[in-house]
Amino acid sequence: MRVRTLLILGALALLCAACTHSVAGQEDSTRDFSFDIVQKVDPPIVGGATRIDVPFEITIGNKTDAPVTVNRIAVQSMEVGDYQIPYRPRNFERVIPPGGKEKFEFWANAIVTDPILGTRAPLTLRSMVDFDVPGGKRHEVFVRGINGRVGFGVARPIGE
Repeated sequence: MRVRTLLILGALALLCAACTHSVAGQEDSTRDFSFDIVQKVDPPIVGGATRIDVPFEITIGNKTDAPVTVNRIAVQSMEVGDYQIPYRPRNFERVIPPGGKEKFEFWANAIVTDPILGTRAPLTLRSMVDFDVPGGKRHEVFVRGINGRVGFGVARPIGE
């Protein structure tokens, strides 16, 4: 039984190593764009509310030699838990010059079921950005960890 437990733990460790994701404050990057998203504040949960607006700051960099237009940004949490954000798109129509960066204020309505953790709980966000670029349109997707605190637990059956 111990060998099986060790094999399972080893497999979990490899899975965790393979499934790393970015943490806020560490910029993601593609060939043409850089991306960062941070949660600006942890709004307090008042009166047992289950929905609350949460402010994010998104920074997008243009690494190309031509101006690009950010048409739309959408965010969505990738897991269901005590804090989640349903799909939320927002139109911008803002030009980023070649080699430039722009900050976007983005408010998303969150569903919070744990008033103690509130919006401080770790969360993985998928952010989708639609661009107008010379010669057409681009769609980029970035996956980021928000609130940087990550927990990992391993359980085993009682009696082992």
